[in-house]
Amino acid sequence: MTVASVSDFAECMKCWKAAEFARFEATLYASHAQELCGTALDDTSATCSNLGCTSPLPVQHDLGSTGENDCQRGIAKAGFNYLIKVEHQIEKCMLKGNTRGACLADPTLQLKLAAAETSKQNKIHDKCGNRDPVANPPFCCRTGGPMQACVAAASRDDCVATPGNSVQEGKTCGLSNTCENTNPGGEITWWEHCPLDTSPCPGPTPSTLNDLIDCVDRTADGIVTSHLCLQFPNGGACPTAAPTLTPTPTPTSTP
Repeated sequence: MTVASVSDFAECMKCWKAAEFARFEATLYASHAQELCGTALDDTSATCSNLGCTSPLPVQHDLGSTGENDCQRGIAKAGFNYLIKVEHQIEKCMLKGNTRGACLADPTLQLKLAAAETSKQNKIHDKCGNRDPVANPPFCCRTGGPMQACVAAASRDDCVATPGNSVQEGKTCGLSNTCENTNPGGEITWWEHCPLDTSPCPGPTPSTLNDLIDCVDRTADGIVTSHLCLQFPNGGACPTAAPTLTPTPTPTSTP
């Protein structure tokens, strides 16, 4: 859209922020990413900004009334609270005429940002315990009736297609032909690689809850930087591209 007035700029910011917030929401609700973005997770999405490196996609399904669902909701709530608090604090400082660098160097603001970080970490740990991030957590298909044995199923949908069967999340079919826990701490459906890591793509595989929190951190901080860059183009808020270095030719001797 062409920005020719203050109202045009306001509409542009609303549109941009909505797409970035939708991207963040889809990142945090990993098992609902396609539902939130309208299937496409790249620049062709009409709802979300490009999520980044999203392959392989986490298994897409509703987590139901489970501890894993409580964990996912806790991640989303803590992540958004962190993003909004950080953006608000830096924005308020820059509205006073300070540059982003000066704001980040302010001791008072540093304490507020550190408090937001600690709060986010604690809330996610409180809701998720020791769950490990996994793109496709294990499940066990349990039959109905008095036996309640486990049977092979290619997917959760295949399992419940048979009347009486139920899906047991975080379990596998054990030697006794019953659904057994595989990880006492449990799992949380998450990205096999943080979508933000696009150079290279894919990036490292998160294996702990702290790795997941790091992905949430970096994604939120990137969105804040993007927003502030648009709002304060002359305030040092825009990331500086690394200069392209031209290799110096190696002198050769003439025989």
